[in-house]
Amino acid sequence: MTSSENSSALNAPLPSSGAASSPAISPDNGFDMKNLFSPENILKAVYTKIVSRNKNTPGLDFVSSRAFIASLKNEIAVIQRKTANNTFLFTSYHLNLVSKGPDKLPRKICIPTIRDRVVIALISAYLKEAFPKETRRPLANVVVNRVLKQRNSYQRFFKLDIKTFFATIDHEPSR
Repeated sequence: MTSSENSSALNAPLPSSGAASSPAISPDNGFDMKNLFSPENILKAVYTKIVSRNKNTPGLDFVSSRAFIASLKNEIAVIQRKTANNTFLFTSYHLNLVSKGPDKLPRKICIPTIRDRVVIALISAYLKEAFPKETRRPLANVVVNRVLKQRNSYQRFFKLDIKTFFATIDHEPSR
């Protein structure tokens, strides 16, 4: 694929999918890895999570979204093969440190590989379909309105600011 073809692939519109979510992901069809990780669903995840958001930050494998798309047929085959025979393993995140200013520890940004982002997007889509009530988040303005309606029923409140919470979690997997 030439660089101009690669560039046009990144700017290509999302293939028409009909519904908001693919029927192959629907839990009504049963949990079927072949359907969940079909080429159509993988392609949809690549376009909605990577291309349309212009995510070009590589993970630990240093594969950019352009390189991933250039070898898309191979990447789809790898995802399908590894998920079908239960050998898919997520890659460790690429750690990127961002300065928060003098006298402050840098913010840790953990970046997954493009392949991992695609698989995570597919699993997330399935879980949202399988458990709509548990995965639906209320809009921020709905939460604010709810708090405003209830504020007069309380006489006191306290402000809580949790700092360095994520950094205190043990990120090593339990063995």
